[in-house]
Amino acid sequence: MSTLDVTGPTIEDPRHLLIDAVQEALDILSDERKIFLTGAYVQLQEMTERKLAILGKLETLIPKVQRNASVLQAMNTLIAESRRNEDIIQAARQGVAQARRRITAIRKTRSGAVAYAEDGSTIMSRADELGQAKTA
Repeated sequence: MSTLDVTGPTIEDPRHLLIDAVQEALDILSDERKIFLTGAYVQLQEMTERKLAILGKLETLIPKVQRNASVLQAMNTLIAESRRNEDIIQAARQGVAQARRRITAIRKTRSGAVAYAEDGSTIMSRADELGQAKTA
């Protein structure tokens, strides 16, 4: 989890509110990463709601804040952590696609090998005649 250095702004300063919101967003991203890495996907709906709420807060605060080093650092940290989670999500998508391809390949082997006679007709194996599935 990343922690921001908050030097300078006071509690009344909109920069302080923005940096607090960015820290909250970083905490959410950290929690989301834990969900992906532990497989606790049932928690994703709640995580989506938390992310939408903090996004709304950030969208409200960003236009009100004059950019300075601490704000830019906070935003850059948030972007980097978001990209880190996106990499995990992309890897998960690729893993699911790969698993689907493998399942399809396994199902094809279960339907039996196909062989053809010289005249182009299909040759059935003894297992096909008996209705037995072949396995990989």
